[in-house]
Amino acid sequence: MNIQLLNAYLLADDIKKLTAWYEKTFDLVRGLEVEEDYNSIELLYDSKFVIALTSAEQMGVMPHKLRQNTVIAQFVVSDVTECLERVRMHGGKVLFGPSFDETGNFHYGGFADIEGNHMWIVQG
Repeated sequence: MNIQLLNAYLLADDIKKLTAWYEKTFDLVRGLEVEEDYNSIELLYDSKFVIALTSAEQMGVMPHKLRQNTVIAQFVVSDVTECLERVRMHGGKVLFGPSFDETGNFHYGGFADIEGNHMWIVQG
């Protein structure tokens, strides 16, 4: 059996506002936009899929305790310090880091976007 992640969707309270935040903060660009039963927007970097956003309300979900999420997305970034500074500069919240794992020899951190979704980052 072969398995791979096709894509991941972030459920947004305000899909347009959150999309704009991710575009500004990480220089992402819009890919496929769907406005049918469920609105969704794919965000790309260097023509590669990063994450998609869809309306939480349309999915019948009302996110309210994000700290209790059972899935956290982790992204590889070129510079953890710069990434966390951009998050802070655009109104997100740095949760931890930049930190350094001596055993694995890598930098890492975590942030919350403007809707409070928690993300982890690792420098690669």
